[in-house]
Amino acid sequence: MKYPWIFLISVFHFSCLPAFASMQALEDDELGAVYGQAMFVSDYRRGTQGDGISDNDFGFYRLMLNANVEFNLNIDKLQLGCGGVNDGLSLGCDIDIDYLRLMGSYDGPGSNPLQPAGAGQAGNPVESLFSLLRPYVEFAVLNPEQPEFREIAGIKVGSQQGDGFLSIGRYDPDLPGCTNAPNNPNCHMGINQFSGYMDVALSGDVSGCVQGIFGGCNNLDLSFSEQQAVTGTRMQAPVFSVPASGTLCLNTLFGCANINVTIFSLFQDDLRFIHGIKLDETSDFFMSFQRERITYPAFEPGDWAAAPANTGWWMNLPGIELSGLDVEYNTTLFSAVGSLFGTTQLVNYDVGQRPAHNCWGGAQFC
Repeated sequence: MKYPWIFLISVFHFSCLPAFASMQALEDDELGAVYGQAMFVSDYRRGTQGDGISDNDFGFYRLMLNANVEFNLNIDKLQLGCGGVNDGLSLGCDIDIDYLRLMGSYDGPGSNPLQPAGAGQAGNPVESLFSLLRPYVEFAVLNPEQPEFREIAGIKVGSQQGDGFLSIGRYDPDLPGCTNAPNNPNCHMGINQFSGYMDVALSGDVSGCVQGIFGGCNNLDLSFSEQQAVTGTRMQAPVFSVPASGTLCLNTLFGCANINVTIFSLFQDDLRFIHGIKLDETSDFFMSFQRERITYPAFEPGDWAAAPANTGWWMNLPGIELSGLDVEYNTTLFSAVGSLFGTTQLVNYDVGQRPAHNCWGGAQFC
């Protein structure tokens, strides 16, 4: 052997290594006492009709990815649950959205200068990321204690929280049927139908001209900030109850007299007017599909979703923001005074939102 000392060192090295222990079998209780951090985590929740929550008498089996998933995504057309049993309520799809962009949000003051006017707090094109913290898939199982009668009644895909910006649709005054732009839904593309629950923080301004008894324009300057929740299947134009407060500059023979006013309005807007939704670490963001009404558990133990998911496809959007809305409202003084003592119906008003840019490569709609 040319280098015998190398052989001797090698033999000495391996002879000094400690003996490896063999694998040991663990009982279930012993295994349950072992703690660690895993990539995949499973969970089970049991709901019963007797706990005061309706539509939750199921066993809920969850498989979770213990990670934060980030992405930037453009979807040309999202259609889920078309036809089927819900056609008895409204023809079409449970969820039907044109031109959906999932991107990050802008954390600076005001609107993002890299986005067009009206895009609000959409993040930077392409590089901003929508994030899902601890995403999971969950199965709602009927008769979980009886293996021979078990049935999967619903499937839910969600996360502990979602954070980012949903930019939706397109605004184009040259679209077919677009007249009286921008206060015509036919000038907008976006959410055609929506099935789900939305807990929305609405904020914005109302400005316009009130024709007075002395002629001319009495300037209206109002603002609103309201938390509203809507839920339903195949919604197209939900109704929000919005009180707006501010001043009315009333022209008189002696000049302008500012009057403090509050107008109570039922604001019914086609969902195509909505082009931007912000999720600010929104908890329990999920989509689901079920054959019957199901109240799914929230992420945290002991809590439940705010509203049961109806039959078909469903999207849960709690704690979202529709901010920076700008409504132009022109009316007569008689109608404005009447609004002080009653309710004004506002139908299909442009809210000033416009889609964000999120183009990359050869994509066109973004």
